[in-house]
Amino acid sequence: MKVPSRGKLRGVEWNGVSDQDEIRLEGLRAEIDRVDNDLVGLLNARAKLAHEIGVIKRRKGQDLYVPARERSILERISRLGEGPLAAAQLEEVFRVIMSAALALERIHGVLVPAEVEVGVWLGDLLGPEVEVIAVAGGMEGLAEAWGRGACNHVALPLDWLEAGEFGG
Repeated sequence: MKVPSRGKLRGVEWNGVSDQDEIRLEGLRAEIDRVDNDLVGLLNARAKLAHEIGVIKRRKGQDLYVPARERSILERISRLGEGPLAAAQLEEVFRVIMSAALALERIHGVLVPAEVEVGVWLGDLLGPEVEVIAVAGGMEGLAEAWGRGACNHVALPLDWLEAGEFGG
């Protein structure tokens, strides 16, 4: 007897899903939850490594964002794809992952002018998870560090703002 996908079977409402299908569905969802848990752990491990790389790059005065490195990562990832996700989909996922890591780097740093002693109290105020980066060279030095992508926060003394030291 052919079972209908929907409708009534012997007077009982039937949606085409068997108890075995429901059990299988629950098992698959539980497996996805386990994979998601693993992914979160791996993403956090990757972010910690990226953060450490960023700290070293800042110390060396290097740009945080290197387009050539991003391209090489995306090319490598596209070659790894063997499953149902196409290379373009994997690249899209990794662009988001790399963007989040870069944003994390920038959020955890604050540029301050080395000429003004704001670093000590600012570090105490923001806490140990935020790196206070003293930059020499006044506004020009801060602008150059900002342009390199050292971070996305700058702390300026009010007297610089009042004296018109800040050009924007």
